[in-house]
Amino acid sequence: MRHLPPDQRDAIIAHVIDERDYQQLASESWVSEASVRQRVSRGITALRPPLQVYRASRQLARQDRVYRFGGGHFKPLRSIEPREPLDCSASASLILLGAGLFEPGPAWNSSRLAEAWGRPGEGRYFTVWANDEHVWIEFKLDADHGERFDPTPSRLAPNNTWLRSNTGPTRDFLPRHWPGL
Repeated sequence: MRHLPPDQRDAIIAHVIDERDYQQLASESWVSEASVRQRVSRGITALRPPLQVYRASRQLARQDRVYRFGGGHFKPLRSIEPREPLDCSASASLILLGAGLFEPGPAWNSSRLAEAWGRPGEGRYFTVWANDEHVWIEFKLDADHGERFDPTPSRLAPNNTWLRSNTGPTRDFLPRHWPGL
């Protein structure tokens, strides 16, 4: 929520987290109830896509899949079975599809993700880091904490999880992001 305008962030915290009603918030901030509702709505709308990517990565990380180099490459994403072995690029393609940020065609390889998905540069909430051989998704949860989705065995966290609470070096990788995210 750190990237939201302060009025939207404050309205979400007060209404959604602190469970305060719109009328009370409107009178305290000297604006109409409709303005407070609009702030909450716009803030939640802005947060929905990055939360969907994060949720899709957590779901995939919990699926007890085996990593296989080339697993899922160019296979139609909707035909990939729940326990089917995947590699990093097919996993990233599946996550992005689950969040509605990828077409429901075949999984892409790392090179194509590095060249063609989204826009160049780091995103506000998450970034897809890719080169010709590898791809991972990095989430920016707050100013000093991030998580990284990466199923590659040599890069796994000590407990063999595909989602871990640190980031890695980005040298020789191209950052890609979804517009506005």
